[in-house]
Amino acid sequence: MPASSGESRFATRRTAPANEKSLAGALTLFAGVVLISVGGFQFFQGLAAFVGRGFSRVVTSDIYQLSISSWARIHIVLGAFLAIIGLCVLTGRPSARVAGIGISAVSGLTTALFFRYSPMWALTVIALDAGVIWALTTVKSTQSSSPNPPAL
Repeated sequence: MPASSGESRFATRRTAPANEKSLAGALTLFAGVVLISVGGFQFFQGLAAFVGRGFSRVVTSDIYQLSISSWARIHIVLGAFLAIIGLCVLTGRPSARVAGIGISAVSGLTTALFFRYSPMWALTVIALDAGVIWALTTVKSTQSSSPNPPAL
C-alpha cells in the first residue's frame, strides 16, 4: 500500500494523549517534591537526634543494637540521598525514577526500624514513602521516553 500524503508506513510510534502526559508529569512532580521533603525530614530528624537528646524516646532493649547517634548518622545520610534523588526525579529521567523507588523503599525500611524511637513521625514518613513509590510506579513508560522535565 502506498503511503498517503507524506505518511510513512514505518511510522508506528504512538504518542500519549495530552491527559496521560499531564498525569505523568503531575505524578513525577509529586514524587520529586515529596522525595525532597522526606529527605529534609530525615536530615532534620537525624540532626535533632544529635543535638537534642530528649527528642526521641530511649529504648534500652532492641533487636538491632544501634545507639541514637548511629540512627542520627543514618538519617542524615539517607536524607541527603533522598533530596538529591528527588531533584533528579524532577528531571524526568527513567533511571532517577528507579533510584527514587529504591531509596524510598530503603527510607521506609529504616524508618520502620526507627519506629520505636518516634512512632508518630515514623508513620508519617512511611506513608510519604509509600506515596512516592506509588507515584513513581504509576507513571507510564511513554513519559520516560521524553527527556523534558515535567512542567512546573
